[in-house]
This record gives sequence, C-alpha cells and structure tokens, in this order.
Amino acid sequence: MWERVSLALAAAYGEGSSRAEWQRQRTLLEEVVAARPGSLNALLALAELYEDRGLEGQALRLLEGWQGPPEGDREGVVALVRAMIDAHEAAGDLRRARELRESVLDQTRFSGAYRWEMMKEALAEGALDQALAIARERWETNPWSSAWGLQVARALQARGELEEAGEVIETLIARNPGEASLWERKAELQLLQEDRAGVVEAMEQALSLRPQDSALRGRAELMRPPGANFYDAWIEEDVRQLAEAHPPGPHDYDILIDQAVVEVGPTGLARRFVQRVERVIDARGVQSARQMGVSFQSGDERVEVLGVRVHKADGTLSEDYDTWRSGQARKQSTTYNDREQINLRASNVEVGDLVEYRYVVHQVANENFRGDYFGAVRYVQHGRPAALVRYALLYPESWELYFRPPALTHEVRDDLTPAGEAVEGMKSRSFELREVPRVYTERDQPGYTEIYDYIMVSNKADYDAIGRWWWGLIEEQLVVDDAIREEVGRLTSGLQSDEAKVEAIYDYVARNTRYLHVGLGIHGWKPYRTSAVMRNRYGDCKDKAALLKVMLEEAGVDAEMVLVRTRRLGEVDGSVASMHVFNHAVTYVPGLDVFLDATAEYNGALELTSMDQGAQALIVEDGGQTRWVTMPIDAPEQNRLLQRLEIDLRGERPVLRGEVEALGSRAVRYRQLLEDPQRRDEAFERELARRYPGATLTRADYEGIETLGAPAKVRFEAELSDVVRGEGEGYLYPLAAPEDALGAYAAESTRRQDRMFRVPFAESTQMRYVLGPGRAVERVPEDVEVRSKFGDMRVRYASAGDDLVVEVDFSVKVQRVPVEEYEAFRAFVSELHTELNQTIRLVGEGGVR
Repeated sequence: MWERVSLALAAAYGEGSSRAEWQRQRTLLEEVVAARPGSLNALLALAELYEDRGLEGQALRLLEGWQGPPEGDREGVVALVRAMIDAHEAAGDLRRARELRESVLDQTRFSGAYRWEMMKEALAEGALDQALAIARERWETNPWSSAWGLQVARALQARGELEEAGEVIETLIARNPGEASLWERKAELQLLQEDRAGVVEAMEQALSLRPQDSALRGRAELMRPPGANFYDAWIEEDVRQLAEAHPPGPHDYDILIDQAVVEVGPTGLARRFVQRVERVIDARGVQSARQMGVSFQSGDERVEVLGVRVHKADGTLSEDYDTWRSGQARKQSTTYNDREQINLRASNVEVGDLVEYRYVVHQVANENFRGDYFGAVRYVQHGRPAALVRYALLYPESWELYFRPPALTHEVRDDLTPAGEAVEGMKSRSFELREVPRVYTERDQPGYTEIYDYIMVSNKADYDAIGRWWWGLIEEQLVVDDAIREEVGRLTSGLQSDEAKVEAIYDYVARNTRYLHVGLGIHGWKPYRTSAVMRNRYGDCKDKAALLKVMLEEAGVDAEMVLVRTRRLGEVDGSVASMHVFNHAVTYVPGLDVFLDATAEYNGALELTSMDQGAQALIVEDGGQTRWVTMPIDAPEQNRLLQRLEIDLRGERPVLRGEVEALGSRAVRYRQLLEDPQRRDEAFERELARRYPGATLTRADYEGIETLGAPAKVRFEAELSDVVRGEGEGYLYPLAAPEDALGAYAAESTRRQDRMFRVPFAESTQMRYVLGPGRAVERVPEDVEVRSKFGDMRVRYASAGDDLVVEVDFSVKVQRVPVEEYEAFRAFVSELHTELNQTIRLVGEGGVR
C-alpha cells in the first residue's frame, strides 16, 4: 500500500511545472527504489524521470543494476528492456538499442513498435531488403493496417520499383477509400512517374476527404503542375488590349472584365474563381477601383487571393497590395452569422490605370451541409458598363442542371472553353456577354432582379423538389415539448374561434421572442429546434415561423411554413427552382388565408408587413408539396391615417387641437415611434414639428399603442408658431403648412425604373380654422375631386360661422407605378400638390397670425 501511495504521489508531483515539485518527485521515487529494490514500477518511473531531466547515464546505470523480480516476471523483463532501449537511444548508443530490441523480439510477438524502429533504421542504412521483409511480414500479419502497407510501398519505392509500390497503394485505397493520406501518397508516386493528371486527381480526392486541412491544401498547390487549375482556360490575360478596344465613357470608372468560373465537385462543394478588372477614368474613380471586399462563410469557405495587379497607364505593372480580414456583423446588430470579408486594396492607383483582382473562394467544409442541393444566382449587370461579363460552370457529368439565362444578348458555350477547346472530364456551360450596359438606379425602384439582369442555376427540377429538400431539413426541428404545450393551453384557454387563437399565439411569439438571427452554417436555412426557440426567447424569421406553426397546430389550427422572397430582392420568373431566391420565412394559416410574420414585432396578426406585401412566396406543406403564390397587398383603407384637427387663431398664439387615428401600417409606425411611455410626449412633439415647425406640445393622451392590431390614437393640444402668413391681412394654406406632395410621391420629372410604394395608403384630414370675430376668408376655394387608376384626391371647403373647414382625402391605390405610366401618375400628384399649396386670403384684423 505504501508503495502504491508513494508512486501515485510522485506522479502527482510530476504534473507540476516547478523545480521544487519535480525534486519532490525524484526524492520520493529514490526512497521507494531504495526500500523496494525489486519494484519494477518504481524503477521505471525513476529512470523515466532521469531521462526527462537529461540524466541518461544515470538512467542506464539504474536500469542495468536491476536484478529482476523475485519470481521472474516475463512481461516485467520486457518492460525493463524496452526502458533500456529508450535510454540507450536517448544516450545515442543506437547499436546497443538495436541489440536489445532484437532480444525483445525473441521474447514476445507484441512488438510492432520495435519492428517499426528496426524497419526505419534499415531504410536509413540502405538495407532495403531487410526493411521490405520486416514491413511485408507485419503487413501480412495485419493486412488492414495502412501504416505497414505504406511502409511496404516506401521500401519498394526506395528499391526503384514504382509500379509495384503503386499497386500496394491501390490495394490500400481499395481497403480504406476514405483515408486521405493514401490518396496523397498515390499523388507523390504519380509525381515521380510524371503522371501530372493523376497527381491532380489524387490530390483533389485527398482534399475532398480533408477539406479543412490547410497543410494538405498547401502541398496540393505545390504539386499542382502548370495549367492544371480549373479556371486557367478562362483567364483573360491581355487586359490592355481589351481596354484599347473599349474606349472609356463618361464615368469615374468602368468594368473591363467581370467573370466567375465555378467548379462543382460530386458532393456539391464548389470552388469559385473570380477575375475582375476595373479602369480608372477620372480621379473620383480611384478609391472605388482600388479596393474590393471578398465575402465568405468562415468555416465553410476559404479565400485564396491569387493576386492584385495594377496595369499602369505607362505600361508598367505593380503587384503591391494590402489585405486584411474583417467581420461582417455590425455593432448592436440583431444578426450574427459566420460571414467574414477579405479586404483587398491595391497600392499606387492613378487615373488611367487598370486594376485587376484574381481570387478563388473554396468551399472547404467536411461535407456539404446543403445536402444534395446546389444553386446560385449571378448578376451580370452593375452600376457601370462592362466590356466582358462571363459566368462559367463546370459540374459532374452525371448531374442535370437547370439554367435561367440572362435576358441581355449573350453567347452560350457548352463543354467548350473560350478558345473552343473541349472541357475534359466534366460538363460545362458558360454565358458570355459583351458591351453590357450600365444600370441606372433610382429611389423607390423595384428589387434587384427587376433592375439587374442575372443568371440562375439549380439542380432541382421544380419547386416541389425544393419543398421536399427543405422539409427534410426542417421536419426534425418542429417539436412540441411540455413548455410549448403549457403555454399554448394558457394562451387559448376559453378561446373558441381560430381567429382568436391565431391572434393570441401570434401576439405571444411577436412580443416574447426577440428577433435575433444566428445564421451559422446550415442555420442560414434551417431553423433551430422550436423547443430551443421557446426556451431561449429569441430567433430569426424561420425560427419564429416554425414556433408559430407548432404552437398553432397544438391549438388545433392548421399552419404551414412559407419561404418568402421579400420585395427588395425583386421578382423572379420562376423558370428555375432555387432556394437562393428566398431570404425570409413566415407562417401561413390556410383556414383563414392569413400570412403571419412574427418578425414584425410592431405589427398585428392581420397587419402584414410592407416587405411581404406583393412578395413572391412558396408555401411548403408538410411533406414538401409546394404552392407558388404572390402575397396579398392591402387596400388603401387598411393603411389609413385619420386626422380631425382644429387651429384656434383667437388667442395670443395659434393653438392646435386634434385627434390622430392610425390604422394598419400607419399604426405600426406610431407603435414604434411612441413605444417608450416615458418619452412619448417628446417623440410626438418631434412628429408635430416635422409638419408644423416650432410646434410645442402641451397635452397628449394615447390609446392603443401597446395593443398589436388595434388602431393607434393620439388626442393632443399644441401651440404653433405663425399659421397666418404673408404681408397685410395674410393668407392660410389648406392644411396650415406647405405640403410637398410632389417631393414625397413623384420627385423625379422622369424615371427609368418603376416607382414603388411600400403599401397602398389613404389619408383623411379635416382641418377647422377658428378665425375669430373680425376675420374672414376673402373667397372660399372651389372643391376639387380627381379619380384615377393610381388613387383618388378630393379637397372640399366650407364656411361654418366664423370658421373655415377644409377636408382633404387622398389615397394611393397601387403598389407599383410602371415607368411608362409615371408621367400620368405625376400629373395626378401634381394636382394634389397644387391644391394643398394654394393660398386662402384672409380679410379683417382679428386674431393672431
């Protein structure tokens, strides 16, 4: 017992790092060896300590002085000899170590480590036959050992028998096809045999098995022969010639080359080569052209910068550039993902230079977390003209891909490089566009795909295939645990109608689940488990949609998941089924024909947020069956602002009294604006001052601000600055202040793009002016009413005693004004602008201004 405790205590001291601790360990072990000279465990522990401290001679003397166990322990003797071998090797006496190793081999078969050392020594000394014999004997004993098989191949290679060594490697690969080191070894042999294509193929296979191994990737790059890069045939080398053939236009910079070449492997993991060349036309374009950011997904992708070149106007070439890495998450953002950015900045860029960027983005995940899905969207237009735009895709011969070609004039090449050479071993399709015009952007324009031309590709034949793929991804996340079950029971207790249950559950999820996007890896597309979302009280759009679905179904209300392409992305034609077209998720209740978006935390259940209205969406039923729909758009009355106002001009200052009632999206704005009860008056006063400069709020009462879906109401009183304007007796505006309707709704005299509105809306304002005795309106204006396909406008005037009453009703009934109808729409708005800015002359001297 004393010996075991002492050895354990010595081992504990050995874990320490101080000199005092290892000195205590040494003292303890020396005491045990002195007291128990036959204890092999104590002897070996002390010898190891001596070796670790550089006392190899002392370790050897200790081991050689051992007389053996009293009863002759066979394994103990082997352990002793092994310790002596280590000590002799540490002391540099390799001959004696070999002799002892041979003695161990005579005593036991369990000596692979020593045979390994003997084989290595034989190879080092040129005893190739002996090394091969040892390796073969051990491999025959354990034929599934890749390590001994590799040593057989190594010995054969040393003997110059490369074909035989290759056969051994092929045997090992057949037994262990998923072992990357075997493919790497095969590549090394093929390099010796000058089989360049075989080297590339073997190293690509090794990298597909260990994609995150940066050292392996580095060796692959070193072994890659010239011309073996998948993108080499597409590189445009003579950028100066292209620049000469395309004179610069009236821009600060333009684009000479914008091309991407994508190679997709059998697993769906891809590599994307990009070559981009920008020409600096004037000094304003220097900053834009000299810097580029390359976005990538950390952990899933790796960026390889091939170079940044500045082709100087004087004919010289500069390759000096800076690079740094930055995250793409913003401070205080509600979005956390694994997106990062490699920033490239060219040095010494001047007017007339051509700045060229080349890089490759490698997908290096251990597996394709997207499963069997592959898809991409590539824009082919920019805010500057481009001389050459190309998108090439190389993919396995067994694959079937579906393409949406660009609408612009283009050339398609299948299985050919730009030089017309056949692409070997893979299918390929490339789209090439020349003289691509720039896109002119405007405020309130449609989404990206309606403005910029694009290419889309997917390996899914239709949206039912997309639905089945996504359902397979999310089904296991849709769980109901006790916490969800209990909360649903509490929320729906006593509720009879589905609509009441929907509103109660929606309200709970919207208010109690904070929006937070944690889109790491596959969770950019896959929701977190609903039980975790409920427990954590946060989630993004698909997390909230999934939680809504399971809670509604627990309450007996059918619900479906919906993928949404929000309006800012623009419409797609649907010819290619792709997950890449969607950026949002909501829940659909078929029994009520209602879409629920709980990310809109200020919207009620029946107040669909503006980014969803008119958006394209894919309803995904349980099992993956899909329906492609356009989400509903509100009628103007659903987003109405009602104002009943009175301005009293009888006192020392004009006093504004009134009530504002907001519905739909207008109520959403007030809920957000007036969310903080402590600062509501301050916020509402600022709101008044936007329309009536100098307004001072004196009293306000609020109603419905905390209730989602309810009208938001404010009853208030405020003091204003001058309402009566001009010299002499003065004049009034119909709504007390100038109204820039043209600036708000139709600012541009002409447009290149359709004019988009967030939602259709309506405003109804009744303004009563209390003029007081001695003051009157010189002439009451005539009523005006205009009805059009875009909206309605009506302005009515009435005298009531000393008062003037103005009623203005205005609506925009459309979400989109096509560019060809913009002139007519602007004429409609212009009539409203004119009416709201006419002057109403006053007569008499009563009251304040």
